[in-house]
Formats: sequence, structure tokens, C-alpha cells
Amino acid sequence: MKPIVMIIDPEGREINEFKAEKIEFEQVKTLEEAIKRFETMLVDVLIICNLLNSSELESFIAKIFQIDGKLKILISERKFKANPVLKYIKMGIDDLIKYPIEVSQLEQKILKLEKKRKKSLKDNDFRDCEIVGKSQKIVNIKNLIISAGSSRLLFLGETGVGKTAFVKWANRVLSQSTNEQRAFEHINCANIKRERLVDELFGHVKGAYTGAISEKRGLAELAKNGDLFLDEIGDLDLECQAELLTYLDNYEYKKLGGEKSERSKVRIICATNKNIKKMIQEGSFRSDLYSRISQCVIKIPSLRERRSDIPVLVRWFIKKITGYDKQYSSEINELYKLYPWKEGNIRELQRACEYMCFQARGCSQIELNHIDEKYFSNSKDKNFNYDISTVFDLGFTNFINEFEREILPRVLKTNESIRENAKILKMDRSTLRRKIIRYQIPVRYDPKFIEAE
Repeated sequence: MKPIVMIIDPEGREINEFKAEKIEFEQVKTLEEAIKRFETMLVDVLIICNLLNSSELESFIAKIFQIDGKLKILISERKFKANPVLKYIKMGIDDLIKYPIEVSQLEQKILKLEKKRKKSLKDNDFRDCEIVGKSQKIVNIKNLIISAGSSRLLFLGETGVGKTAFVKWANRVLSQSTNEQRAFEHINCANIKRERLVDELFGHVKGAYTGAISEKRGLAELAKNGDLFLDEIGDLDLECQAELLTYLDNYEYKKLGGEKSERSKVRIICATNKNIKKMIQEGSFRSDLYSRISQCVIKIPSLRERRSDIPVLVRWFIKKITGYDKQYSSEINELYKLYPWKEGNIRELQRACEYMCFQARGCSQIELNHIDEKYFSNSKDKNFNYDISTVFDLGFTNFINEFEREILPRVLKTNESIRENAKILKMDRSTLRRKIIRYQIPVRYDPKFIEAE
């Protein structure tokens, strides 16, 4: 898989100058354009050219590191000045390179950085807990996990939103802050009875039951001074909840069949797709247990709430599935953004990507006709009926135009201004104004007022 390098160069040297066999290049001219591109693509290395004295560079680098703290950044200038260079080195940039850039020198530096990054991934083996997404909601969650330190965490969210990945990422964050790999153990609490819970969490002594031919260490002991993840905590019955609560009082326990008290302190991390507060009101979940496990409650957004991450997720899944950065039609991103994703969130998107990658095997690019047909039946409006043939008959751009023409009159709030409507729809004001005029949508505003606002 080729490393992807984004070059920000106001002078706009031809991208052809940066052709290299082992590297893929993307080029932009402004910091603003770079931020927009970061929202729709994954980047391994960023090169900033001739912007060392820009007043916006410091805030730009800070924002980029907030989006992706592992990004490798190079600064390229004709002449370097000590003060700004030292400032950006302290911020975490990786290297300096003379401008204009020699491709051979650049390729050598990038491959070295990429090799170092891959070695770090291999040493820590954290690929399965990578958090993919650059939306503000994901950035906020990462910051919350970091600030939570060693507090007990409770992750809430629908099925398939990636709660387990966030749990493992939380374990990694605390490991990195202490420079020591923390233990991590995991148990699924769904349909588990008290004896099995005790056996799994605390272990058993020899002869505790038929088949217990030797002593067994429990997960609490194995996770000592580390993290114990209780998945589907909302499925625990009241008897199991009482057992867990007793352990959390002082981290003491007895093995199944044993009489000796033992102690093992762990950080408890829990996750559930259930409404715990509603369960407390109904009497099916203990309020005292909830208060113990909820030092920091983190709500993971559904895919519907973070649609801007879909292009990045699609590209990441394609790389993971095919083993390389296989090209695909940008129209696929737009189609997936329209789909409601009510069944499985990220997990469902992964299955959708697996399907289209399988259908496109042997093809140089993934196209719309490689997608499962169900993703073409995604309108939220019951009056807007179409099937897959409609998309191919109209062409994707015309199809999207027809969808906008049909749906916008139904979602616009006619008692609000253009500014407020744009805010509600999370759309740029000028974009909404153009669409109202283009589709001649009947709103209460005078067209001149719309154009002049």
C-alpha cells in the first residue's frame, strides 16, 4: 500500500514533478483547501511549502494534530529562520527539507518515516483499535478519553458504532501516557449467569466443580493494574450485578469454590447499547452499580450522526479489504451519505464495502454497479420512489439533483431565515441560496432578498 503524501504549495508546482513509484501524491495550494481535503481522505505525510511565515500556520498545525495526532509533517522552505523553525519543531513536526524539493530526496525521507510508523504499529499491535474519522464529534470523544485519565469509562451507543474500538483505544492512550503496556481483558456479559460470571472474572480452585481439574486464574487477576472490559453490561441480571458491585467496593474477591480472599485492582470499562437510566427506573439495573461504573460516560454517535466521516471510512475499509488503495467512484461516497444506516452503523458500512470489493475483483476501479442494490433504496421521503435503474437512467448527478428538488421543499422551515435554515441543515448559506433559486423552491422570501442576503 503506497503512503499518501499531501503537498501544500502556494506556488503550485505541477504534480507531475512529484511522481514516484512508491508514493502517491495529492497537491493543494492553501491551508484552507488542505483542511477540506483532510475531511475526505486519509493522509500519511503532510508537506508544507513556503508558509513558514504565515500567521495561520501555527493554528493550522494545531488543528491538524487534533484531527490526526500521528500524522508526519515536513516543512519545506528556500531559507529557514531559527525562531519559527524551533517553534514548529516543539509542536511536533518531523523534519525540514529544502525547497524546491528534489523528488529522490523526498522519496527517501518519506519511506523512512513510513517504515518508522509501521514499526511502531507492529510493536504496539494497535491496528484493531484504530479510530477512523475526523468529524468534530470523534475529535471531541478522543479528547474526552484522554482527559479522563484512569477514570472508569462507560461507553453508550447503538449496535455497530464501534464501542469496542474506542475501549481498546482508551487502553492504548493510558498505556502510552505511562510508557508501559497495560493489561487488557474482555468479557461479554450477554446471557451470563452468576456462577459463570464468577468463574470468568475470579477463576476457580481445583475441584470447584466437575471438570475443574486444575486451578484457574480469573480475568480480574490477569488484568491486574490494567483494564477489564465488560461488554454488554446492560445484559447482566441483578444477581450478577450484585456480585460485580461487591468486587468494586474494594477489589477483593474469592475464587469459585475457594475460601481465601484475594485482591486485584483494575480499571473497569463498560459498554452497552441499552438505555441504562431507563433500566434503573424499571428496576432492572442497580443505581449504585451505575454510579460506580459511570465516572466518565461517553456516547458514541451513530453513523447517521457523523456522515462526513463516511468517505474516510470507505477508503479505509477498501484499503483494509483489498490490501491496497484501490480506486473507486466518488459517487459512492455521495450514495452512502444518503443511506439511513439504521441496522448496523460502521459494521454495516464495512459489510457494504466488503460486498463491493468482492464484486469489483479484477476491475481497476470500484463503480456504482458494484454496490448492493439495497443501498439505492435509501430515500427518507416515502413520496420519492426509485430503484437502481433510475440512478443509471438519470446519471448520478441528475439523480442527486432530482432528490434535492424533491426533498428540500419538505425540510425547509419557511418561518426561518436562509441563515437559520442553512444552520439547521448544516449547509453553507450561499449553497442553500443557490439551490432555492436553481430549483425555484416556493418559500416566503422575495427572490431579490434571497440573492442579496
